[in-house]
Amino acid sequence: MSLSGLCFRSSFIRIPLVLCNIKKHSPKLVYVPSRLAGHSHWQNVRHTKEAKDKERMRIITNYLLQIDAAIKVSGGIRDPKLNSKLASVIADAKSKNVPMETINRRISAQDMVDPYVIEIQAPGGIFVLVETRLKNVKSARDKIQALAKKYGFKVSRSNPGSLANEFFEHKGIISITPQKSAENIDGVTELAIECGASDVEETEIDDGVQGFEAFVEAAQMALCRGYQLF
Repeated sequence: MSLSGLCFRSSFIRIPLVLCNIKKHSPKLVYVPSRLAGHSHWQNVRHTKEAKDKERMRIITNYLLQIDAAIKVSGGIRDPKLNSKLASVIADAKSKNVPMETINRRISAQDMVDPYVIEIQAPGGIFVLVETRLKNVKSARDKIQALAKKYGFKVSRSNPGSLANEFFEHKGIISITPQKSAENIDGVTELAIECGASDVEETEIDDGVQGFEAFVEAAQMALCRGYQLF
């Protein structure tokens, strides 16, 4: 059993929705001057070093974001011994030579901001929730508003959380992979009730692997850790 994360679940109609960045790709012609061998050895060395430094910073930043996400989906658990997802990210980061000092500093950071939900109204009575943890909420809101307007969407001007509270339920998702193929929905439901789940559904956990998803209150995510399905 694993804690998959938190989601906003509609109390009316459930439609799988994938949020992604929408970008228009336009071809560009770029002219790059050729570097003559021996023309400037220092310039060549500096160019190579800058490229490597930029790539290394990209890798480190990516793992720091993964650490934030692992802590978030676990309900705020920062101990790798209790947070298997965090432990996996740390091991992967170390294999890519990300300094442990950088990793530990990120884990112990006390300035992780609370999530802020930006509510968007789309044509056809569709509502979209965008959750951000950026400190500069206004900047993020302005950028999202510009993007939403471009595609005919509208960022809600009502009090933050009003649409979310009216049309959605904030739920935690627990993914359950049965240890035996004979496990059925009844056995899983009994376990889910112990965890305080409000609903259980059969689903595909992994490629071709059938499992279950239990929905619990967001605040109960951490309390469900440790249950086993036999």
